[in-house]
Order: sequence, then C-alpha cells, then structure tokens
Amino acid sequence: MAMVTLLIVDDNEQNLYMLQVLLQGHGYKVVAARDGAEALEKARRGPPDVIIADILMPVMDGFTLCREWKKDPQLQGIPFVFYTATYTDPKDEEFALNLGAERFIVKPVEPDVFVKMLQEVIAEHEAGVLAVPRESVEEEVVFQQYSERLVKKLEDKMVQLEKANRRLAALHQASVALASIVDLSALMGHGLDVVIEAMGYARANLFVYDDATETFRLAGAAGFSEEMLEAFRRELVFRLGDKRGLVGLVGQSGQALIVEDVTSDSRWIPVDETLRSALFVPVVHEQRVMGVIVFVSTEVGAFDEEDAQSAMTLAGSVAIAVENARLYEQIRRHAEELEERVRERTVQVQAQYARLDVILRSTSDGIVVTDEQGEVLQANPVAQTWLTQTFSADDAARLREAVRDLARRAKERPEKVLELTGLDLQLSAAPILELGMEGAAAVVAVHDVGYLKELDRLKSRFVSNVSHELRTPITTIKLYAALLRKASLQKREEYLDMLEQEADLQARLVEDILQISRIEAGRLEAKLEPTALNDLTAAAVEGHQGLAENRGLALEHRPAEPGPVALVDPKQMMQVLTNLVVNAIQYTPERGRVVVSTGKKEAEGCAWATATVADTGMGILEGELPHIFERFFRGEKPQQMQVPGTGLGLAIVKEIMELHGGQVTVESRVEDGTIFTIWLPLVDEGR
Repeated sequence: MAMVTLLIVDDNEQNLYMLQVLLQGHGYKVVAARDGAEALEKARRGPPDVIIADILMPVMDGFTLCREWKKDPQLQGIPFVFYTATYTDPKDEEFALNLGAERFIVKPVEPDVFVKMLQEVIAEHEAGVLAVPRESVEEEVVFQQYSERLVKKLEDKMVQLEKANRRLAALHQASVALASIVDLSALMGHGLDVVIEAMGYARANLFVYDDATETFRLAGAAGFSEEMLEAFRRELVFRLGDKRGLVGLVGQSGQALIVEDVTSDSRWIPVDETLRSALFVPVVHEQRVMGVIVFVSTEVGAFDEEDAQSAMTLAGSVAIAVENARLYEQIRRHAEELEERVRERTVQVQAQYARLDVILRSTSDGIVVTDEQGEVLQANPVAQTWLTQTFSADDAARLREAVRDLARRAKERPEKVLELTGLDLQLSAAPILELGMEGAAAVVAVHDVGYLKELDRLKSRFVSNVSHELRTPITTIKLYAALLRKASLQKREEYLDMLEQEADLQARLVEDILQISRIEAGRLEAKLEPTALNDLTAAAVEGHQGLAENRGLALEHRPAEPGPVALVDPKQMMQVLTNLVVNAIQYTPERGRVVVSTGKKEAEGCAWATATVADTGMGILEGELPHIFERFFRGEKPQQMQVPGTGLGLAIVKEIMELHGGQVTVESRVEDGTIFTIWLPLVDEGR
C-alpha cells in the first residue's frame, strides 16, 4: 500500500513542527507550507492525499485557500480539513463546511483523537465519499458575511483595547501619585482620593491591619461625609478571617471579592443604605496582608472582573505607598535618634582617641599616612614591614609607587589591587579632612586579599564542576525522553531504566550540596546508637557490587570477627562508607580490586573501631593529599580523566566523622592505590 501524503499548512512554526512530528510518527508522509499560496503551489506540483490547514495566515488565509482548492480541477477531489484555534464561532464551522471542507477541527484536541478523525477522512475519501457544500450559498455573499463578522470582531477587540488603555493610563496616573506621598497621615487622607479620581470610582474605604490587636481598622476614606466616617470608625472593626463585613474574610484569603448586590448578602453591614454593590481588594506587600480597600457604588452590579484586576494592581501601589510611608516615619525617627547618639559618641570618641594608636598598631591591615605628594609620613607596623622587609626591591618599589599614586588622588577615594610575589594587596585611599594633623593629606589602607582570590578560585571551580555534573544527566535525560517518544515497547523499559539512573545521579549530587549546606548552617545532627560496623560495611559492599562488576572490578568484604561496635548514626555512617566505596570504584582501573574491612585498633591511649576501604587505583599525588578533604577540591588527574564529582564527598566524610568524635585518615601512593580508614570510639567488644 502506498504511503499517504498529507499537506499541512500553518504560519506558526511551532504548531507546524509539532503536527509534522505527530503525523510522521503515525506513518504518514508530510509536506509543510506556511500560507495558502505556498500550499497551492506545492499541491499543484505534487497533489497530496489530504490537506490540513489553519485559517488565519498571511498572504492567503485558510478560507480563501479552501475556495481556490475546490475550484482547481486537479485538486478539488482531495479532502480538505480545517485544524484551527483561531475561530471557534459556529458560523465559521458552517462557512467552512459550505465551502466543501470534510472536517472543521478546533484546537486543542487530543493527538489520538485528531489522528482518528484524520483516518476517518482518509477512509471516506478512499470509499469515494467526498464533501460538498451542505447548502446552496453564493460564495461572494458568504465571503461578504465572513468579512463583516471579522470586521465586527476586530472592532470589538479595538473597543476592548481602548478600554484597557484607559485603565492602564489611570493605573499609571494613580501609581505615580501614590508613589509621591511619603507621609503616612497624608497617604491615609489623600491616597484614596487619588485612586477613585483616577479610576472613576465613587467611594472607597481603606482598612489597615494592626498586628498588635489583630484587627482591621478604618484608616482613610474618600467620598463619604464626616458623619459617616465617625460611624464607620465606631462600628467597622474586623478581625482576620471574620466573615462579618467581609473585610476580615478578604484579608485572610488574599483574593478580591465582588458583591453585586450588598442588600442580598447577610454579611454586609448596612452603614449607608444608598450603597448597592462593593468590590473588596486586599492590600498585600511581600506576602504580608497590610489592609483591605473597599470600593462601593450606589448601583447594583457596578463592578466586574476587569475592575477587580485593576483594583488589585492599584492595591499593590497602595501597599508600596503604605510601606514607603512607614519606612519614611521610621527613618525620620531613626535620624533623630542618630543625632542624639552622635552627640553622645563625640564625647566617647574623645576618650577613645588615646587607644586608637594601639588599635592601629595591632591591626592586621596596613595603614599609611602620606602628604599631598604621596610621600609616606607614618605607617603602622604591618605597612612598615610590607614597605621595607617582606618584598623584593622591585615589588617594594611597586608598592610605594601604588601608595603614592592613590594618595595623590585621595579625593577620588581610589582603589587598586596589587599582585606581588606571594601576596595580593588591596589598596584604598581617602583624604584626611580633620584638622590637627600637620602635613598629612591622605590615608592609604592596605589589605591582604589573597584569601579572597582563593575563595573566588574555589567558587569558580565549584560552579564549573556543578554545572558540568548537572548538565551531563540533564542532557542524557532529554536524550532518552526524546527516544521514548518513538521507542518500541521493548525499548521503553531500557530507556526508563537509564532515565531513572540519571535522575538518581542528579539527586545524589543535589543531596551532597544540601548536606554541605546543612553542615555549614550547623543543622546536621547525629542520632547515635550502638551499631555493628560489620553490618554497615556489608550493606555498603552489597549495594555497590553491581557498579563494581560493570567497571570490571573485584569488590570484597573482609569483616573482623568478632566485629567492632561503635556509637554512630547508621544513616550518616552509611553515607561515609558509600562515598568512600564509590570513590574507590571510580578511581580504580579495570581488573583492579577494592577491599572493605573492619577491625579494632589501639591509638593515643584509646580503643577504636575501624573500617577501611583500600583500592588498587591511580593513587593521589603527594602534593594533593593535604587538600583532599577541603570542600570542592578535586585532583588534577581525575579532572583530566573527566571522572564525575564536585569535590564534596570527602568533605562530607570528614565533617560526619568529626561529628561522631572520630576521624578519617588516608594513605596513598601514585599508581599503587589508596587506603581510607575511619576511626570511631569503640564502645563494645562486639559480636
């Protein structure tokens, strides 16, 4: 049987691609076009078996394409299917079927349903059942009706856009006005006037939430008389979640609420009998409820969803304005407090001046005082040592020149990092503005920033490692996900297994990073219980036999008898053993051996329970041994071999061992292998 050819027409590249992939996956030959004119050209060169077209396209739309298609003697017998989300009006479907289309399919539709409908069209076509116009309609009249409906839709859309533009302009006007109010009393008194004037509302109330009393109280109003406001203040006090009056309910839900007719809602409090509808909007700032705005009208059903959306936007501006006003009040009060504190500190500074010289002489930073030309007048011991003793003559000269250059530009408060042999220094200069220091014009602070560069190096290395380790499983997951779409049932299980392995790898990486985070935050706690180390090492060996076999290694367990017992957190100690065993497997070549053993040893006057992981792998360079337990450290050779890892595993091992009152040691020779031993206080002679 010949392959069925489908011509699909859509100006949206993504829709075109997805439809093409779907149909090709069901065994169809697919030809694609991006508008009606291109579709006609391709069809006349090689007629398809079925055409599937969108409606709204450039150059030639779908309805015009259908009419031209049905007129063409070469094409008129070929089924025409509309597949669109642009037009869902029943008149559009009627129009399409009158033109002779076999189907009018409205997106979205399930892929299987779409393919089934397409198969029905192909079957009808093969059976000789062709679509014809369902009723006699003059084409020009039909197209004129279609054009009029399209123009009407566009006019309605323009009206909606104009209304939306007016709302946006009003929102902008109100937001700008609210942002300019920094005094809290002014905001409560005039903020709502700005809002209702900009949005064209009649009246509004603002209830502010008081954390101390856990109640909403009236803070401002617009459009009400003074008599009404007094009544409001006496009667309208609401608790969070209280349905009475609806303010507390809206404050708790954080959602806008429209009451089309307040007279039919028992929760409404009839303070003013002329009111008929209301819109309640929460005022929220950074997920904290600050109040509720109530817009009211004397007309029933005066508010709709667009009003609610606009009001929510305005409420956001009100929340920011309230917060800014509160901050302004706090800053003003703080400024007054600071003035008083400055006066007090002046007296204290005068008493402390005698101690300043001692502090400067004791600081780890260098302090240099210079004249206007940058010549050194005074230096504390640290700076003096750097200028005269620490560096070679060339580096010392560079340091002096840097001090001189920054001091001459002290008014600009310049900074500079100077890289010298064995030391990186950050220099910053500032002018001396105080009187009483004859000839002194600038002070230059010199700070050792070598450790910052090391931190930056570690950070860069960590980011690089983590990015690589995250990217690899993600890429593999995406690959197998793509393969699953086209895979047979037999292959799917294999692909799902690979996806699960990659997901587990990524989960372990994330867990290592989270573990370091918990350690750093001091939140890692050990739930200690007497535990046989033989049981833990046996579980670690059994759990990694498959990995060792896949890499062509021998993984052996040699437990001591009787086995040692230690007071440990079993879960954390399993993580220690797992990290050590996985490292040993990763860094041991094919046909190598990894041996996990337990024992008891005497050291430093104490009895220890030990577990050892020994391998015959590549070993560790002598210069790298002091750093292997540092966070994010990875040896040069593993990086060259692209062995996966972030340099966190051994750091986690060290932290867990210290938490248990134990330690981890390492012995290694390049190309001979490595032996890691964990030491735990022995609490029982064991089983």
